[in-house]
Amino acid sequence: MTLGSDVQVKTVAEFNLQRIIHPVTAHDFARRYLGVAPLLVLRQSTDYFADLFSMADLAALIDGERLRPPEIRMTKDGVGFRTESIANTLRAGRYVLSGKAKAARVWREYRAGASVILQSLHRHWRPLRRLCDTLGNEWLSQAQTNIYFTPAGGRGFTAHADGHDVFVLHLSGTKSWTVYRKPTATTAAESAGKQRGYGRLGEHDSAGLSVYGRFTLHPGDLLYLPRGYVHEAAANSEPSLHITLGLAPHRGSHWLRECINVWCMWLAMLEVGAVVRGAPRWASLLLLLVGAAASGLSGGLHFLTVGVWRRTVDRLVAAPRSVIQKWMALHLLLRVAGYVLLVQILLLALSSLRI
Repeated sequence: MTLGSDVQVKTVAEFNLQRIIHPVTAHDFARRYLGVAPLLVLRQSTDYFADLFSMADLAALIDGERLRPPEIRMTKDGVGFRTESIANTLRAGRYVLSGKAKAARVWREYRAGASVILQSLHRHWRPLRRLCDTLGNEWLSQAQTNIYFTPAGGRGFTAHADGHDVFVLHLSGTKSWTVYRKPTATTAAESAGKQRGYGRLGEHDSAGLSVYGRFTLHPGDLLYLPRGYVHEAAANSEPSLHITLGLAPHRGSHWLRECINVWCMWLAMLEVGAVVRGAPRWASLLLLLVGAAASGLSGGLHFLTVGVWRRTVDRLVAAPRSVIQKWMALHLLLRVAGYVLLVQILLLALSSLRI
């Protein structure tokens, strides 16, 4: 693990999607839960996520005063603390320059009931960076991690929904979660600017929402929450520590980019195969098509396709089913036509370059 100038070496078995959601298979996850319903996995294995982060790692980061706001911030019942409360600052007009967070101030606020948040720690912590890289490649999206350390009986946020899918990896202590059924509609103010990336969709009055489920997470447990599900959590009789792994929503542009990348790989390998093996063009293309489809569709492209499909259907949920099916069929047809046209243009360009 690395942070600043200090380098620590720690052997960590790689975490991927399958290991995180085990014993649920990736196929079942995509079919039954992805973007549709929460998933709760109770393992009774306290050290399942211990290779990623621990209480000792948290204490070392705080006591070593290695982070500065906003890499470290504090909140209590949804109210964030000013930077000046945990670090020395220098104001220059509307800009605020902050120093490293002071350990004494952080622990003082923590003992007063505030939660500690280590934001985007994957930028500094090697196991979390590897986790984000692996999940990002599998998911074909951007991944990020936050660490939440909540004192006994404390609550960092009130009921809210996130603008991205969330995996909660519980590390230490216990925490009670309440998940509410997804609201049938969100206001324009809540959804504006939150459709294409990270961010909270806004605070919610839980009194007007029906409860989906109440869960208590122990070390090693997992909770998956699709984008838009309102939730709140509070630590029980002991401090609680967990990792929140966020995955940005899938977009059609991601799908297009991946398809272009795959097609370019096919074309490049096709030309190499034709030169080296002397094989006919169609034979090389067929072999590469089968190989790339087997590797691509079994991995991230599968989740990306499912994610884009469900987001589109969700936006058209008020329309009759026949209209949705016709719209999706036309959408798919236009995309396929566009990809075929793109391939023909690339082939024509390659042919002209050889002349």
